[in-house]
Amino acid sequence: MAKKIGMPVGPLAISDEINLKLMVAIMSEDPSLTQHEVNLRQTLVTITETQGRTGKKEGKGFYDYPKGEKKSIWKEWSKIYPPQASYDEEEVGRRLLFVMVIDAYKCLDSGVLQEAKDADVGSILGLGFPIHTGGVMSYIDYLGAKEFALYSAKLEAKYGERFKMPESLRERIKNAGDGRVFYKN
Repeated sequence: MAKKIGMPVGPLAISDEINLKLMVAIMSEDPSLTQHEVNLRQTLVTITETQGRTGKKEGKGFYDYPKGEKKSIWKEWSKIYPPQASYDEEEVGRRLLFVMVIDAYKCLDSGVLQEAKDADVGSILGLGFPIHTGGVMSYIDYLGAKEFALYSAKLEAKYGERFKMPESLRERIKNAGDGRVFYKN
């Protein structure tokens, strides 16, 4: 699905590239994980410690990387997260993008990132965010700020807190009116 929306690789493949043990270590340092993130961390701990699957470098993570062959999804993954018979492709694509936008905005809002352009460039070059959108902050204007806010509320109601927009982002969108949120028109 990630490739269909313009990402060069999907989230499981990029996670294997980063290394699952590193992801667990980083998450273990954060005392403010949401319940969703705590559950995700526990899944990663199980995969790395019980199954010994740490990432691409070691030849096995979410994917198997046989030498000289094409990677393939780890067969046991379907027991952890069974495939769904049907799903809304547009919603799945938006969920992938919206969670990155909201998390990046939190970094901007907290001062970890200084400017929206830093988030936009970093998301395209570092995370493979779809280039045609302009990046994570520009995506809000690409989609339309009001549409972004409405769809975010829909996702929050359906999937929980990870799709909740920070109040300061709601204010920025409200103050922008029909204009752009982060860049001058």
